[in-house]
Amino acid sequence: MGALFTLMLATLLTVQAATVSSPISQARTALRKKDWAGARKALQESLGSSVTSEKLDALMLMAEADVGERKLERAHARWREALILADEGANVSKDRARVLKRMSLATGAGAARVQEQVKALKAADTVVAGTARWPLLPTVGEGLAPGRAELEAAVQAYGDAGQKRRASSAKGALAVFLAVQGDRNALQLTREAASLCHGRKTVAPTTPEPCRVQALTASVRVRTLLAGEGEAAGKALGAALKEARELDELLAGERKDDPYRRGTLTALVCARMDVVAGEGACRRAESALGLPPTFRDFSTGKPAPVLTNDAVALTHAEYAFLLSRCLRAAAREDVELQGERVELSWVVQPEGRVDEITMEPRRLREHRAGMCLKEALGLFRYPRYQSQERRVIALALQISG
Repeated sequence: MGALFTLMLATLLTVQAATVSSPISQARTALRKKDWAGARKALQESLGSSVTSEKLDALMLMAEADVGERKLERAHARWREALILADEGANVSKDRARVLKRMSLATGAGAARVQEQVKALKAADTVVAGTARWPLLPTVGEGLAPGRAELEAAVQAYGDAGQKRRASSAKGALAVFLAVQGDRNALQLTREAASLCHGRKTVAPTTPEPCRVQALTASVRVRTLLAGEGEAAGKALGAALKEARELDELLAGERKDDPYRRGTLTALVCARMDVVAGEGACRRAESALGLPPTFRDFSTGKPAPVLTNDAVALTHAEYAFLLSRCLRAAAREDVELQGERVELSWVVQPEGRVDEITMEPRRLREHRAGMCLKEALGLFRYPRYQSQERRVIALALQISG
């Protein structure tokens, strides 16, 4: 029993010693005693920590010591650094709220200015959060809110606080707002938004840098909104498509070989390109750029009661060009197939995949063209549905060069 008590006491003393030896704990103790110099001395090591939460705590406690010594300018500089650091951590919202709360408690000469900045930053956060409700490609008639003045104020507030990542996000949103109005100054704003991202850190090696993602997204949206009509529109949309595919690759991370990594924004740009330059223009542009085809996987959504005609049309708009490619290749390789009519049918399973493919004429089934068609249909992903009724799709195609 005595040995057990001795062991428990030794463990307790070890835990207490570890607590006392923590620089953050020592600093808090010193601050309670108004030992500002002691607090700063204890925090020197933590300021160089690679652990975001520890460094954030150290910065805020240093700022508290600065306030205690009535050195508000120095405290303000530390809070600015803490706000930037908070955006690079894993708990952005929580850490940011902690820093803003500490700033709002500032006292002494100059405190009113700090509190005014806190108010401006909170307002800017609300404004930028509001832009998340905008459609990806809005139109003039949608009456976007927040408006231009609020977005410009957000850009200013973040700029004054040295928060480049957030300033970039606000500037990108402002660019989209202006592009909807047809203001070509929006293009310059997207370039400025991108320039603010240089040197920003990512949260984790496998996570794309948020600032770059936001800036690239804004650029694609602006280019598409300003594209207009005619031949010039085709070139503008080609630039938007290239950036949209770059964005897809950035967001794919370790899924770079996944054919189903096509983003919604890329699909919207593609649809717009097909309207302006003719059906298939987008896929032709991707091929010209040397970009492999990618797709949206419609089977990942919530199952519908039945597979509707609209769902089938949506899927075919995404994938059917693959069938045409197979037939064009067949016509080039085998002149005897020129003008041949091909009748295809297949079953769409409830999980959205293709099964039971049939093909006429039968001689094509083992031909290179038939193998290509089967491989292409294997990529199709329809929306899932709950009905157990077999949905059969039939399609007649003509082989031509």
